[in-house]
Amino acid sequence: MKTKAEVMDFVKETKIWVLATSGEAGPNAIPMMFKSVGENGELILCDVFSTTSVNNLKYCDDVCVVAFGAENGPEGYKMYGKAVFYADGPYAEAAEKATAPLRERGMTPKGGAVVVTIDKILVASPGPDNNKEIA
Repeated sequence: MKTKAEVMDFVKETKIWVLATSGEAGPNAIPMMFKSVGENGELILCDVFSTTSVNNLKYCDDVCVVAFGAENGPEGYKMYGKAVFYADGPYAEAAEKATAPLRERGMTPKGGAVVVTIDKILVASPGPDNNKEIA
């Protein structure tokens, strides 16, 4: 099984993450392409068109982010933690820069960033380590 550092290296290279939230309207999951891992291991997701997810965070800040890839065989991880939405400040400014290509194509991303502090990571890959916690 991988170490936390190896998992975070995998997560950084994964093309799409899925952000799962829950709120008064029920659960919501949305793929996120504009994302990064911060200096302290926090997950930074750019808010592009995710009105439901941002509204859910007002109700419940518990989230799950899934990163999964199949380039070298199926491999994935579920990262659980607390999320905060930033409409302005450094995280939002970085999100604004990251989503510039969308504006260049005539789209209008909402702006802002969802930042997740990870509490635990579970293996989501098929096999004997599935659902085991990464130390």
